[in-house]
Amino acid sequence: METDQPAERIFVAIGTDLNDGFATLEWVLKKWNSHPIKIVILFSDNYICRDYVFTPIGKIPASSVREEKLKVLEKSEEAKSDKILSKYIAFCGKVKAEGLRIDRYEEPIHKVVLGLITSLPITKLVMAFSLLRPLSWKSRTAMNASFYLQSKKPNFSSNGGTPDQWEKYGEEIENYFNELSSSIANEGNSEEANDTSISISPELNMAENMAAAEKIEILEIKIRDTRESIQSNKEEARANAEKCAKAKWAIGLCTARANDLEARIHEEIAKRMDLQKDLDSTKEELFEIQSEVEEKRNKLNPILELQRELSNKLQLSTLAKSRVESQLEKAVRNRAEMVQEIEELRRQRDVLQRRIEFCKEKDAIGMANRLNDLCFDYRKFTAAEIRAATDDFSECLRLKSAADWTNVYRGRVNRTTVAIKLSNSDAALSQDTFLEKVKLLGHIRHPHILGMIGFCTEPKCIVFEYMHNGCLRDILFSNHRGRNHGLNWHARIRVAAEVCMGLSFLHKAKPKPLVHGNLNPSKILLDRNNVARIHGFKPCPCNDASRMRADIRAFGTLLLQLLTGRNWARVGEEAIMVDGASLTEALDKMAGPWPLDLAMELGGIASCCLAIDESLDKEFSSTSLMRRIERVRENADELLANGECLLAADGDSSTEVSVESNVPSVFYCPIYQDIMKNPRIAADGFSYELEAIEEWLRTGHDTSPMTNLRLKHKQLTPNHTLRSLIQDWHNKRSIPY
Repeated sequence: METDQPAERIFVAIGTDLNDGFATLEWVLKKWNSHPIKIVILFSDNYICRDYVFTPIGKIPASSVREEKLKVLEKSEEAKSDKILSKYIAFCGKVKAEGLRIDRYEEPIHKVVLGLITSLPITKLVMAFSLLRPLSWKSRTAMNASFYLQSKKPNFSSNGGTPDQWEKYGEEIENYFNELSSSIANEGNSEEANDTSISISPELNMAENMAAAEKIEILEIKIRDTRESIQSNKEEARANAEKCAKAKWAIGLCTARANDLEARIHEEIAKRMDLQKDLDSTKEELFEIQSEVEEKRNKLNPILELQRELSNKLQLSTLAKSRVESQLEKAVRNRAEMVQEIEELRRQRDVLQRRIEFCKEKDAIGMANRLNDLCFDYRKFTAAEIRAATDDFSECLRLKSAADWTNVYRGRVNRTTVAIKLSNSDAALSQDTFLEKVKLLGHIRHPHILGMIGFCTEPKCIVFEYMHNGCLRDILFSNHRGRNHGLNWHARIRVAAEVCMGLSFLHKAKPKPLVHGNLNPSKILLDRNNVARIHGFKPCPCNDASRMRADIRAFGTLLLQLLTGRNWARVGEEAIMVDGASLTEALDKMAGPWPLDLAMELGGIASCCLAIDESLDKEFSSTSLMRRIERVRENADELLANGECLLAADGDSSTEVSVESNVPSVFYCPIYQDIMKNPRIAADGFSYELEAIEEWLRTGHDTSPMTNLRLKHKQLTPNHTLRSLIQDWHNKRSIPY
């Protein structure tokens, strides 16, 4: 198709019959498919009458209907016509098409179309047979309408294609049809005339008695009539031959037309069958599509319901999110305020820590002074008091050291917890020797030496202060440091300084110096505040310098054990001798991040202590040693006060207890002297650790561990309030419970 060729207008006259209209348009599209065309649809709704109105109840006079109703009906009919016309235009597809409505009222369609041919003008017209209804296309009037258009059309109009034989001889066949009709009528009249002539002919019969002249005249008449009849028959035969030839021509033309129409009918039937098949398949597809749509609608309903539900949840989530965001902003502000408060509290804590250390030393010195003011007074206990205090030396109150049982028992005297040490029966200590030992111990009062409270001669035992945190050996080398509260690096330096102070006091005792003779972690006890006190020294004066040097060497070993946390201190000694990196690897991780300079300084002091026999420094003694240790302690306090070092490693809860050493006394079990985990109230009103009080009752005791009075019953009640307080205390200090 050439794009520069102008589109030719093809006029198509169709009615309201959609099938016939679509077939006509399809024929037009096929015929001019190779030419650029523009289809003008002449749409007629067949018949419009101004005198009558067609309603759902039938045809009624227009005069009996109101004008408003007429307008409504006209609009309704126009809407139907516009809908059909839009379908025709849509059927044309990509071919340009426009619609033109024909209002013909009572006029015949062929006259209306002829007027349009003249006025538009129309050069090519395709007309659907449905426009001729209700007339039959076989009728003479329908044929006359077609011939009327052919004969009356203007010269500029064409029939849209090459005329076939039927269109060429259509008018001649029509004239022949008229002649044939008139000849049939004439034949009827001639038959009547023949009948008349036949009826009259007997009159012309000759009588027998006629004269010869009359007979001749009659014969002449008969001959003349016969000749006329022969001539007439010849003319009739000639006319009949012409009629026969013309009839054969007309029959042949009609037969060809009939065959053509029959072929078209078959073609139309085939097309209708194809269309029916397409319609059936389309209906099946439509049914499947409807089923699919229904199925998807059924699936869509729960999805829509879910969507609504999710939308509601989303709105709730959005509201919750906004609330949480506002809460988060508030929490951030609170956190910033809390950080500031924490910094302030940390500063106050450091100040209080320094004041606590100062007060501890002041209290210890004050206690020693008070003891001195009492002229070293101590008490002599009776055997009954000792047995009552120890519940007749119950195994439940017997103390262990390094998992070994000792001859020391925990007891209570005058509502005070004490440690009662029995003399070893194998030693066969005489009474005088025992009393001299008691007298010497009674005169020794120092904040870092275990003080004696009293004694008993039978059985031979000495009553000492009770140290709640046990010996240093259990804290450093126990596998359960979490329970026994491991020491951080600062507390270890303080313990070393306190032990050095106690050892220096012994070495400077008057009138004669004293030596310990067996200084090790098991001979160093810690109270609730982790204040160190020495015990287990030999109460006999000694002027032997070698034995004092042995105490100093033992103190050097103790320093290495505090640094490394190992019982075999030789490893720490070798690490100190190598370099600082090796020392860092050997340091006890449970003490937290050691300040390396302080650790190196302590290691140097330990090396000097261990090498005192080979040392050329004759002035090196416990006094000079105490000065060096005190300087290390002061440096440690300064680092801690300035916040330059941490007490414990992050996440290491086993070394954090020294920060909070002041545990409320009510948290301790009176039997185990450890923080309770499952406190139970006994009949005496005191709270005990469940395991401890059950063991106490299971061994046959029916008296109170605190008052020694008989228990009214053995029922144990959980102390939930105390347990909650202990848990809160642990949580606030990030200590595992």
